[in-house]
Amino acid sequence: MIPYAPVRIDYPHHPKVLRAGLEAAVLNVGALCYANRYRTDGFIPLEAVESLWPGLKDTERLAERLVEVGMWEQVDGGFMIHDFLEMNYSAERVKKIQDQRRHAGQKGGAARAAAAERIGGRFTSQPSRQASGDVAGDSAGDSAGTCHQTKTSPTPTPTSTSTSTTTKSEANNGSSRADARGASGPTPPLEQQQPSGLQHSGEQQPKQKGRKRDPLPADDVWLASLKALPVYAGLNVDLELGKLDAWLLTPRGRGKLKSRGRIVNWLNNAATDQHAVAPQAAATGADNVVPMKTPSQIAQMRAARFS
Repeated sequence: MIPYAPVRIDYPHHPKVLRAGLEAAVLNVGALCYANRYRTDGFIPLEAVESLWPGLKDTERLAERLVEVGMWEQVDGGFMIHDFLEMNYSAERVKKIQDQRRHAGQKGGAARAAAAERIGGRFTSQPSRQASGDVAGDSAGDSAGTCHQTKTSPTPTPTSTSTSTTTKSEANNGSSRADARGASGPTPPLEQQQPSGLQHSGEQQPKQKGRKRDPLPADDVWLASLKALPVYAGLNVDLELGKLDAWLLTPRGRGKLKSRGRIVNWLNNAATDQHAVAPQAAATGADNVVPMKTPSQIAQMRAARFS
């Protein structure tokens, strides 16, 4: 319990220590350590004096010197350190403290074990819930047996009648749910269900990742109807589509989809640029016509808009 031997802070300057001398003072410190280690209440046997401090010589003379200055007392079988119990615990008190700490530790360990068992029992004693179909089937079987026993009972009570009625209705509901599941088959997960609008021609639509894109590509019929629109009159649609293909090969357009929406936006920008130049040329006359933008300039403007 006590891994140390208390020594007064004025020990090196105490009058008795000064009179005893350095070697006798060192021997006394060894005696304090011995008494606290083996709980002798300050008693030092004769046979232990020589080994109190390894390296000291003439320990018998040093012990007699300690007795002379009043630091030790001569007793039967050895020596007694003077006033040892004033600054050190007795063996009885040390044992009492150890018993108290041991009892407190055992009590705390028992409380922790009981708490762990209580928590474990609370979470592990609950039976795992079964699937709804199994529960319905079991309740149907149990209710059928309950109804059979109730009918054969010679003296039925109102409580048993109500119980049989309830269990019979539960059995009917469970069997009807089981029949419905058997007829329609297991319900697929939500991830495998598709909206009715996408289930056409037996083709499965690819999953879209990232931002939403137009999954409908531009076909010949759609392009022909697009060219016939009045808004694109006077616009070379095939030339603009070629420009769009070239832009998709650039670093800004790489990875983008040539969808219907992108084609319409491209043609709208081209038509806007064309309509903006034509009125300005008609108003200024043939001699002062503002030069039209080159295809490269128009492509740069469009690339800036789409970036």
